[in-house]
Amino acid sequence: MFKGSIRTSALRSSIDALLAVVDEARFNLTPTGVSVRAVDAANVAMVSLELPDSAFDAYSVDKEVTIGLDLSKFIDLLKMGNPDSICEMDLQDSSRLKIKMGSLKYSISLLEPSTIKREPKIPEIELPGEVILRGSDFRQGIKASEPIGDYLVVGIETKPKEIFIMETEGDVDRVTLELDKDDLFSISVVGEDAVRSMFSIEYLKEISKVTSAADEVKLKIGKDFPIDISFAVGDASVRYLLAPRIEAD
Repeated sequence: MFKGSIRTSALRSSIDALLAVVDEARFNLTPTGVSVRAVDAANVAMVSLELPDSAFDAYSVDKEVTIGLDLSKFIDLLKMGNPDSICEMDLQDSSRLKIKMGSLKYSISLLEPSTIKREPKIPEIELPGEVILRGSDFRQGIKASEPIGDYLVVGIETKPKEIFIMETEGDVDRVTLELDKDDLFSISVVGEDAVRSMFSIEYLKEISKVTSAADEVKLKIGKDFPIDISFAVGDASVRYLLAPRIEAD
């Protein structure tokens, strides 16, 4: 049904991206690659992962299949292998996956896909603001906010100049990260003077652990709309949608 080999570190990075939101997921194995789409139990965060066949050293699917994986168990298994080793996977049926990393061999049971939360549909949202920044800068803004409060405002202002803002305010303290166009790869807002939305730091903290390894992270922002976060981890494409916390008037 499926055979593939990929560098263990690359596979670990992809699983880590999913674990930022969910503990288990459906993996769609097709001739062109692996795709995953999942939403957390609270319906606050969604993750989409595309791992093309080109990311693998060897890849073959003779019949499209969907399997269920316990991500926590799978990442613990991958951590046992050398990151530079090649992870070989062999799926003979939809209930068991054979894995080989160097001298380590595993045969793991898979989850029944029907027991896992259904894949979400990706909503079509037109967001007026867009900024592309370093993954390390995104992570810095979130880490600086963690001791201050529970929610983080992410926004773009255009007057008196275009700046990207990440700001958290607690009971008595406030922290702000401001980046202008010289600090960013790009920044733009269409039809608005400013856009901003507020999000849970708890979710952003987990997401930023993954984005910190990305050279570039694209954020799409609106006024009290979900934030769209997309980036590449090696050959994998990752996208998150995070629902906002609506500020009281």
